[in-house]
Amino acid sequence: MVDKENDALWGFFVEKLKAFVIDELELCVISDRHVSIANGLARYYPFAHYGVCMRHLGENLLINHHCFYSLYLYYHAAKAYMLEEFNDYFNALKERFSSAVAFLEHGVVFEKWSRAHFPGNRFNVMTSNITESLNSMLRDEREYPVVAIFNSIEHRFREISRKRYKEVDNSKTTFIPVDEMILREKITEDDKLYVYNIIGSTDEFTVLGYDYSTKVNLSRWLCSCRKYDLVKLPCAHAMAALCLKHGDEYGTSIYNYSSQINSKKSYLLAYLEPICAAPLKSGWSVAQEYLEMQVLPPDFDPKFERRKVKCVKGVLEPSSHITKSFYICPCGNPVVLKTSRTDRNPSQKFYSCAVGKGNSGCFYFKWIFSDSEVSKFQGIEKFEMFERLRDFEENRDLLMTLYRESEHKIDHLKGLLKDVEIERDQLKHKLAMTEEKKA
Repeated sequence: MVDKENDALWGFFVEKLKAFVIDELELCVISDRHVSIANGLARYYPFAHYGVCMRHLGENLLINHHCFYSLYLYYHAAKAYMLEEFNDYFNALKERFSSAVAFLEHGVVFEKWSRAHFPGNRFNVMTSNITESLNSMLRDEREYPVVAIFNSIEHRFREISRKRYKEVDNSKTTFIPVDEMILREKITEDDKLYVYNIIGSTDEFTVLGYDYSTKVNLSRWLCSCRKYDLVKLPCAHAMAALCLKHGDEYGTSIYNYSSQINSKKSYLLAYLEPICAAPLKSGWSVAQEYLEMQVLPPDFDPKFERRKVKCVKGVLEPSSHITKSFYICPCGNPVVLKTSRTDRNPSQKFYSCAVGKGNSGCFYFKWIFSDSEVSKFQGIEKFEMFERLRDFEENRDLLMTLYRESEHKIDHLKGLLKDVEIERDQLKHKLAMTEEKKA
């Protein structure tokens, strides 16, 4: 609903956000690299940690530095938990694209995009994909009237909340199904690890495996691989330590060493709060100072003009081509042509409010005594139908354009998939070489 992103608009948004989300050291905000977002957060959220979206930054590297075949090195470096692992991938990228490395190191700085360097906890969130998915889901609703936008968003969110609540509530697990699957995968990995306890502590262990050793502290939920520290679910090393400590009760003890935010109970409580739709205008309660306030549109800058699209009209929204005095009743809603069925006025035509008094309309009523006036009204309805047909064709052309753009994105994703397959083959080759050396 704005022409461009700037400090004033983002500052206003972040200031209002602070009424619902408090500023604290554990708060982490992930977004693209727009400077106004960073300025707004620095002003109103000085304690929170700010990180950039790994995906947006990857697209920037792809377009500006053309490192298509080595982009996987950047993604591995960004997702690395340990500094040693980060350095391996980053040095490999440095050998191929020095300009991209300089941009990542000095233009963006490590703390903004690297999980290993991030000062806070990103809670395993490396991208802003959830926001992009929401934008994609509400693509059509953007062109609706404002009240319809909020009602549509409320309807979508209510359906998603209901569906997810039902799925989790019907599950028979202690944690939500996704986290249960992660835990089970870690259980299978710990079979290849060796655990021993030198100092005799019941909570501190040393785990050997995968060509390096790690130190696990179960009481503090820490592991030197840093996965346990950040995700708050036991990593494979912590799983191996739990197996040694609890023996047969190993399976049930996992939940006591995991964050309860992942529990089924916490998830259901999060989806219990109702999502309310925008009420009818007749039910709005607005302070008198706002009713008397004159709200002017923002300054318009042609350089930042958004792409022109055809606005989708509301169900009761009149066409701008229709004469208002003829087509709109005094309450502001459209009129409809009706026929009387009473004995006193059989088959007599008349106008009435399309909404009615019970739905924030009025008792507008007018008899029609001329056939020419009826023909004129029917002609206007026909004109309105042609206008809607033209709007449909324009929207169809827009959808075709978006479809073609999505095809280009699919081709790009196929290219990234090919990179992953190449990397997989390389890892298989390295694994085979390692096994040969051991043999």
